[in-house]
Amino acid sequence: MEGKRRRRRQKMRFTGTNLPAPVISNKNWLRLHFLSDGNHRQKGFNAQYQVKKQMEIKSRGVKLMPSKDMNQKTSVLTQVGASQGHNMCPDPGIPDRGKRIGSDFRLGSSVQFTCSEGYDLQGSKSITCKKLSGMIAAWSDQRPVCRARMCDTYLRGPSGVITSPNYPVQYDNNAYCVWVITAVNPAKVIKLNFEEFDLERGYDTLTVGDGGQVGDQKSVLYV
Repeated sequence: MEGKRRRRRQKMRFTGTNLPAPVISNKNWLRLHFLSDGNHRQKGFNAQYQVKKQMEIKSRGVKLMPSKDMNQKTSVLTQVGASQGHNMCPDPGIPDRGKRIGSDFRLGSSVQFTCSEGYDLQGSKSITCKKLSGMIAAWSDQRPVCRARMCDTYLRGPSGVITSPNYPVQYDNNAYCVWVITAVNPAKVIKLNFEEFDLERGYDTLTVGDGGQVGDQKSVLYV
């Protein structure tokens, strides 16, 4: 029953440190509005959205957790090229919602990374294959990640990540950010899952809703 009540509400406002339950839109779009005052700052929030058919969400009835890309957390020292010889680095991979330029992984070679529209690169734009010791070759840095732009962004696509400004560092005072997620298919809905949530209780808020029209900011900016 709680899940059904949550889906019927046009907007919800979150504050404090309790992790919000997943939010499912009634329509093919969802708007988030983050607002902070001029006093205390907290760590902020990290959320992942997915575009799904409503029947898929109802039939599974589980919280959809984002996949953990272990390659993003692998240190340079563990990215060894032992299986490919000491003159070549392992395939660095391609960041989600991004591209890699270059396929030469030999010593001294470099590859570059870019992100899709609406996403910003966090990490090194270029990494180089270097020799760490006589038998070990590794990249000069980790593969970067593509994050949704911090504020005032229109997002499309099957999935993505939204974070408060500066996350995981404290967000700014007097922040004012709006994100609009839209599914191209009008028969689909948006599901939003929070991984971390830490706002100043009662003063800094995140409002999530789908009331009004896509371009109507007023329906979500005021509660």
